[in-house]
Amino acid sequence: MKQLASTPLDHQATVPLDYQATVRLARQATAPLDHQATVPLLRGHADPGIWFEAPTAFGPLRLHSDGPARHAVDAAIALQRCEDFLAGLDDWTQQMLDWRPQPLTAPHPAMAAATRATGAATTAATPSLTPSLTPSPTATARLEWRDSSHRLAVPWAWLRSLPAPAAALAARLSWPAGDAVLAIARLRLTADELQQLEPGGAVVLPASMQAAWHGLLRGAGEPVSAAAGVPVLLSPPRAPQLVRGPAPPGTLAAVGDDAGTLCEVRLALAHGLGADRLAGWRDDDLPESLCSSLRASLWRCAAARRPACSLARGRLMPWGDGWALALDSIAATDAIDVLDALAEAAPSPAESHIAESA
Repeated sequence: MKQLASTPLDHQATVPLDYQATVRLARQATAPLDHQATVPLLRGHADPGIWFEAPTAFGPLRLHSDGPARHAVDAAIALQRCEDFLAGLDDWTQQMLDWRPQPLTAPHPAMAAATRATGAATTAATPSLTPSLTPSPTATARLEWRDSSHRLAVPWAWLRSLPAPAAALAARLSWPAGDAVLAIARLRLTADELQQLEPGGAVVLPASMQAAWHGLLRGAGEPVSAAAGVPVLLSPPRAPQLVRGPAPPGTLAAVGDDAGTLCEVRLALAHGLGADRLAGWRDDDLPESLCSSLRASLWRCAAARRPACSLARGRLMPWGDGWALALDSIAATDAIDVLDALAEAAPSPAESHIAESA
């Protein structure tokens, strides 16, 4: 594995070969190149910086660097400033990532949830500038390069496909805490069972009666699937422990009528977690304060043209040899109907996506 460069590389060496000609032309040009032209900065707004994208088998990686972004040469200079960061990534991934600058535009409404998931504040009064890319319903992990403004948003699947970074690289990386979901059971509930949910009732969790009860810890916004997340040992649920490696067979297998609605029980988390924990590189106990309250919620999982939504909330309680969710509040059915109607009327599933949170 090559060592990180101790001195800056030649300026042209950091630019993709097929991009160098564009950079040379940009030096002779007096106007911004069309493909790199940015929207005018709003009065009172900070410079949005430059966004780059590199394709991978798991989806694009997105890199942000501060600085002006009016010409192609600005992008080349920004990429040069990221050289140490990018060299470290190349060593870690064992591949040369092909970074390309992305045009900026005003954010699509459906980008709001994804932008918040990557840590960028977005409000109606202060619109942000985001890459003009098709919004993805899958939230991304954030990495930052210490003592710099470089930030990276990556698909969780890509991050989990890598080994933990070497000590020298890990010391330079920062893992900002992000929202997470700890799924502890999945059920398929019939319409009658859903109608029977009421305060004072309980939802029994058959998975909790197994000798080794496992759940999955994932980033907020990741899809509900057997492959998304890091296995967590839930014996007991107030002190969950991360488990290295793939989830045991049958983890979170849905129990109930196959024709029923897929639902998920999620243990409430008191705070966010860093990407190093959500990537599956650690096998230690999670912080005691994370879920000691045993508060949990029952969620309807997202489906085609139907967003995920919280159905009920309560607290875990012992139930025989396992656990059950004791319900203390139920979501109003008219509110759920409104969500479904909005999703049905939306032009596309991507635009109708509503981010999931525990």
